[in-house]
Amino acid sequence: MTTGVRTVYAVGFGLGLAGSVAAAAGLALAGSPATGGIALGATFVFVLGLADVFDREDFDRDHSLAYRLGNWGGAVLAVALGLVMLAVGVASVVAFG
Repeated sequence: MTTGVRTVYAVGFGLGLAGSVAAAAGLALAGSPATGGIALGATFVFVLGLADVFDREDFDRDHSLAYRLGNWGGAVLAVALGLVMLAVGVASVVAFG
């Protein structure tokens, strides 16, 4: 079960990473490379989050029910925000590309 949470977090951060790169590309295509460069800050945050998913050891411990529910809630939130970032990135590329 804990491997499932790790996978869900990885999917969420991966979606966010793809979306943030697409948003930066869309802003650069819009003629604003400086703003596109600033948008790469979001990419850095998603890279750090994705790296942390594989480095964390607390997924493998036996935690309380409240902790596991909170962890699943965080994983679902990561996927939701990743999907939002992906939608923003795709919309940015379509609008400005």
